[in-house]
Amino acid sequence: MDNLVLFQVVNDLHSSLSGSVLRETREEDLHRFRLLFEHPDGNRSLLISMRPDSPWIGRPAGRWPGRKRGPSRFAALLTRVLGSAVVQGVVRPGPDRVCRIDFSHQHSLVLELTMHRANIVLLGPGDVVLNSLRTPPSAAERLNPGSIYSPPGLPEHLLFPESCTAEEIDARLERSADGLRRVVFGLGRHAAREIDTESRDRGVSPGTVCRERIDQVLEGEAMTWYSGPCPSPVLLPWTPDGELPDRAGSHPAAVAGRYHEDMERVARFTNRVEGMSALLRREIRRAAALSDKIRQDMERFADPDRFRIWGEAILAGIGAARRIGGELLVPDPYHPEAELIAIPDKPGETLPGVADSYFGMHRRAVRGLAAARKREDRISARLNDLNRFLDDLVELQGGEPVEGVEAIHDLEERMQRAGFAVGMVPVGRKQRGVPQPGKARLEGVRIFPREDRYDILVGRDGKSNARLTFKLAGPEDFWLHALGVTGAHVIIRNPERKGSPPAEALQAAAAAAAWYSDARNQEQVDVQWTRRKYVRKVRKGAPGQVILKRFETIRVRPAALDAPESAT
Repeated sequence: MDNLVLFQVVNDLHSSLSGSVLRETREEDLHRFRLLFEHPDGNRSLLISMRPDSPWIGRPAGRWPGRKRGPSRFAALLTRVLGSAVVQGVVRPGPDRVCRIDFSHQHSLVLELTMHRANIVLLGPGDVVLNSLRTPPSAAERLNPGSIYSPPGLPEHLLFPESCTAEEIDARLERSADGLRRVVFGLGRHAAREIDTESRDRGVSPGTVCRERIDQVLEGEAMTWYSGPCPSPVLLPWTPDGELPDRAGSHPAAVAGRYHEDMERVARFTNRVEGMSALLRREIRRAAALSDKIRQDMERFADPDRFRIWGEAILAGIGAARRIGGELLVPDPYHPEAELIAIPDKPGETLPGVADSYFGMHRRAVRGLAAARKREDRISARLNDLNRFLDDLVELQGGEPVEGVEAIHDLEERMQRAGFAVGMVPVGRKQRGVPQPGKARLEGVRIFPREDRYDILVGRDGKSNARLTFKLAGPEDFWLHALGVTGAHVIIRNPERKGSPPAEALQAAAAAAAWYSDARNQEQVDVQWTRRKYVRKVRKGAPGQVILKRFETIRVRPAALDAPESAT
């Protein structure tokens, strides 16, 4: 976070949070905390992001788009120790990117916003360390509970904005090939780039421009400015010359929050697009390879009538047939002059037996060719869907990232309806239909959409069974498995949280559980079914190995579900 922007944010938070009461600390993800305050003029909130690559603080621009989660021990500790405490002030204790929120009863919350060393430290009376969000080995002694808090060390080779002069900045730049960011401590890349541009336009030294801008910020004459989410977001502690002043904000904490939340949305969008693009391209390669294999099978089954003709020729000319060098020479019954034809022989078998084997090969080839053509049609349709989705994704990549986040969710829904298990998340009591940000996941799951919304999901191996049962399935979903044999875990989605699935969905899912098991070739198979919340992992057992607290049994005939081919 730009040090000059942090200076403005801290001053804004000091004026807006002083006198407010901390009511709750929420942990929205592993790095993101939301502090809720009560103030006589209305409720206030503060966002603290401890992402190692980009720590920041500011006011939230909206609600958290991800899934809600319970408080961690550290968040619960902050609420317990600081709950109902009154904010005495928000200050920067030094030139480093550190700010401190002082509460009543001599407690404080220190926010260390240094990149790759971001941390939150809870202090008690006398600045005694009570706890910290992280305790890296390099700071173990400094953050040890019970010790007196000391801030992280400052770099010795950089100039500090509060005390450096224009001459010192210029002299350091002349001696070094590094830019302003490597000379002035805490200067953000946007601010450094703007200073270089202004220096060239005005024909003055970078040190002069830098000192002027720093003084404007320190004296309160500059306003935090945000260019907006497109085309390239820029956050500055002042309004650039020639830019619209209405993009500057009188509340720097709100401006900084809007900028950083937009940047996080762009990062989530980018990660999602990259993950889905890699997934789609991989699926296209797999589907194309499967299509090639099917074509090879069709070539193998090509012209099945020749096997029938050979069998008929052997039976029709059985008295005139001669076995020579691994071939049978028999008259062609369909040739007007009964011309001899050569048929591959099967040594050791009688002539009627050879004819029967060719009739069997004819039947198998006819069935195999029909099945191969059907599979080819399904794979062709799947490839068309994959390429269409990839084209839509490429189009999204060229659009506005902030708006593209919602479009990604729409694309995922369309892919799920087409039978692609992408963007799947557990459906439980706390889930409200908002997909958790992250990379797309497809591996190890077959999805069979149903019009009644009781979609069926099928695992592939032990690892994928475990992920399907304990990561993707919600506690009220229905779980099925063939009794007493190795097989796939099967899940029936339960969107309305019913006590039992529809009979048709249960029958289809049970037949699939039997089909994707070692009992596939049996006439009838017993299948266990229960709610997922009654399924438990076996301690120290293999992935996918479970025990059931309660279950019911249904007997079915194994049958595959009709769905798009999947090569994963």
